[in-house]
This record gives sequence, structure tokens and C-alpha cells, in this order.
Amino acid sequence: MKTNRFLRFWNTHGESIRLLCILGLFVAGMYLLHIPCPIKLVTGISCPGCGMTRAYVSLLRWDLGAAFSYHPLWPLLPILLAVLPILRRKNMLAFRCVVWGFVAAMLGVYLLRMLVIQDPVLSCSPADGLVGRAIRFLQGLLSS
Repeated sequence: MKTNRFLRFWNTHGESIRLLCILGLFVAGMYLLHIPCPIKLVTGISCPGCGMTRAYVSLLRWDLGAAFSYHPLWPLLPILLAVLPILRRKNMLAFRCVVWGFVAAMLGVYLLRMLVIQDPVLSCSPADGLVGRAIRFLQGLLSS
């Protein structure tokens, strides 16, 4: 019996397609609802992925220069989401190496952007986060 090409394709790549769709919906939702980065909201410090949503929004406008200025690693994420489910099934060692390589790249670019380049996309103001505001609020209650 001949198998359906679509079913074979879906069985092979369905998980990757679902992950890419979820990423797209997440980015669209964050943008449309004007929701800031949850890490930056709580801590006041930009996270290693800061600028990624704006990079994808710029990509939707076909502005590649702006996309790269917001986050230089934006092209890697959809590629990883497409490749990782396949790697996980085929070769667990390669899967782990790719994941940890991506984590190292994200942290390396983050440190470079934060400490060396002082990228205007990133910010470090803990007093502006929810934790900083809560501490100031509690200090005000205790001092009065």
C-alpha cells in the first residue's frame, strides 16, 4: 500500500512545523499585546534574547538591517526549531551539542552586547524592574 506523501512529510517534520507556528504566534502575541520581556519586566535587566521579538517584527517588514541590529542571532532560532526535533530522533549527542552551542552563542553575544558594545537595545536598570519597585515600596512602608 502506497503511503500518502503528506502524512510521511508530517510524520517527519510535523513537530518542527508546530514549533515554528508556536514561535510565530508567540512573537505576534507579544507584539500585538505590547507585552515586554517577562525577565526585563521582573528584574529590570535585559535577557540574552532581548531584541529577538523586534527582530522578527522587522523581518516581517522586510527590514533585515533592523532585524540584525535588534538581535544578530535571530536567523538561528527558526533553523534550530526546524532541525532540533529531527536531531533528537536521529542523534542525541548532536542534539545536545547544537543546543549547548546555541546557548553558548546566545550568552556570548549577550555579554558582548551588554559589556563591550553597550548595545542600545539592552538595558540594565534593576531599580525599574518589579523587584526593584517592590523593594522601594517596602522601604517606603518601613521608613514611615
